Amino acid sequence: MVDPAARAHGLSGTQGRPITVRALHEGAVTIDGQFRRIPVRFRNNSWWVIEGINVKNGTGEVIALQMGSNDNVFRRIVAWDAAIDGNTNVVGVHGSLRNLFEDVAMFGTARKIFSGSQGGNFLTCRRCWMRWEGSTHSVGGITTVSYNSEHYTCENCLLTYSGESMPESYTSSFSGRSRRDYELDAAAGYQMQDGASPVGCKSVSWLGSITYIRSGDRTTLPGSGILSTFYRLIDCVTVVDSIFAIHPRNGKFSSHRGIDAAGAANVASVSFKNVTTLAGRENLFGDNQTRINVVASTSKDLTENIPTVFSGGANPWTGAIGAQVCKQYKDGALTATPLWPWPMNDRIRVATRAAGAYSGPCPGCDGGRHRRIETDVTVDIEKVFGAIPPACKRS
Repeated sequence: MVDPAARAHGLSGTQGRPITVRALHEGAVTIDGQFRRIPVRFRNNSWWVIEGINVKNGTGEVIALQMGSNDNVFRRIVAWDAAIDGNTNVVGVHGSLRNLFEDVAMFGTARKIFSGSQGGNFLTCRRCWMRWEGSTHSVGGITTVSYNSEHYTCENCLLTYSGESMPESYTSSFSGRSRRDYELDAAAGYQMQDGASPVGCKSVSWLGSITYIRSGDRTTLPGSGILSTFYRLIDCVTVVDSIFAIHPRNGKFSSHRGIDAAGAANVASVSFKNVTTLAGRENLFGDNQTRINVVASTSKDLTENIPTVFSGGANPWTGAIGAQVCKQYKDGALTATPLWPWPMNDRIRVATRAAGAYSGPCPGCDGGRHRRIETDVTVDIEKVFGAIPPACKRS
């Protein structure tokens, strides 16, 4: 279960009788990989429930599900920091089926924060908060799904990209090139729906979710940025009640677009409904442009304040058009349960305050390992999108 206890690999519970590991006090247990091992690694481990722990400082991954680790539940987990200089993930699910991550926070350094690929099928992330902070390898995506995998659902996920742990200059472990001004060696978007192979229906559902960049975040993508990109043989994608926004006060606002779905293999099967974007460049949808409902704000001079943009019909809390992110989704359906305040808000505040600056390997780096400050997710969302009304809050 936890390296180096390899004897636990292959140990499984059964349906109705899972093996449960639960912290006696939420957030009081931390498993530290010390950048020498994967702190939580499942290999052929099925029917487990893991609850209430923190996990940090992994090598290739912080939490890894591999080799037929099926039907597991990770609930109320905070995980952060994989090695900054490799092809790494904070959470990676590969060759494993029907796994659920519910009320999970993932942040820090890695090539990708959350990755479902190489047969990581029927994967669900429900009320997950993900923040990408830095990589000296290549693609700086917050998440990649459907990469050689299928049937991925994200319900009320929050994705953000701060770049706060990027070194000012470094030598890329991917290409060997020298980079400076915090720029990534190569990148393809903040949130990627990457089909790879084989061709066919990927069944990706993106429901009630927000991809956001705050005014002071360091956007490190070279050239133009894309908040969400759908490309390379993507089929059967549904995006509902979701927002893609970069704050107009961010220096990269004018060069970024919200959505690029022009590279989808079969645009007739890529559906966007009640979607709001705020970015400085136009969205791209190819032939699908006429059958989507997208509220777009594409002028840098529109406003200095996103809540003003959203104050009309496209208000995300009570608006008549665009995304509504007031209530929770569960099992693909919108419920009457208010989403706010963010369910893991207090755990995230404690973890981001305690995590400190990145302390792992960074050969040839200069200026990295910046100090982290406490993050209040609910406050951040209100700063970007305006005050959350009482109807959207749990009593």
